[in-house]
Amino acid sequence: MTAAQRGHDVVLFEREAEIGGQFRMAARIPGKDEFYETIRYFREMLERLSVTVKMQTEPTPDELSMFDHVVIAQGVVPRVPEIRGTDLPHVVTYAQVLNGEVQVGRQIAIIGAGGIGCDVATFLAEGSHAPADVQAFFALQSLPTPPAMPREITVLARSDRYGHGIGRSTRWVVKQEMNRLGIRVVTNVDFREITPEGVRITSPDGDVFVKADQVILCAGQEAHETLAEALKGKVAVHVVGGARDSRGINAARAIREAFEVAYQIS
Repeated sequence: MTAAQRGHDVVLFEREAEIGGQFRMAARIPGKDEFYETIRYFREMLERLSVTVKMQTEPTPDELSMFDHVVIAQGVVPRVPEIRGTDLPHVVTYAQVLNGEVQVGRQIAIIGAGGIGCDVATFLAEGSHAPADVQAFFALQSLPTPPAMPREITVLARSDRYGHGIGRSTRWVVKQEMNRLGIRVVTNVDFREITPEGVRITSPDGDVFVKADQVILCAGQEAHETLAEALKGKVAVHVVGGARDSRGINAARAIREAFEVAYQIS
């Protein structure tokens, strides 16, 4: 958007069928549906600025080498922790859950108690069914709220705290809501293995087996594999946001880095 405002001809490639990326997942969390408005804003601005948007497209290095500059903003992917059993069929990532790619179970163990883990727990406990499509979301506002499905949710944290990554001013609200929804949190966990029936852990209470018909990985993020190396020496490449560094990534930092790069391009 910024590059187009500065007079550049811009082509935006998106692998999925919709723009938004992490914003689409965030918007499904109870209380965060304003992110749908953010996506709507960017969609409108891209159209007004005549940015060419190519959906469901993954360009090759040869295609990208035809441009003067390539900005890589492919973001992050869920991190898979080194725990035995993560390859079992009932183990899924938070992205698969929030994108509606998997059927969600009824007895759930969530590995990771940061902001993502707490958000996913709240999302599942409230039985949120917000659609990914913006227009569909607003159309549903006049309909009765679907009944929450009963779920037994246990959040497992390695440290003695949970909710890190959530702003200090809102962390207590999130914790209070999790308590209201009956979400169980176990801290100071050492993960032993994931089995078809649940998760074996060591906690302050000793060796514990947490029964679960589904295990959701919310153990952080890592940078998405990009084409930066393949493009080296062929075109000017700029990597921004989570694709550059996934540590502590948030929307504000990713957008700022993209904005700065757009202003550096002459």
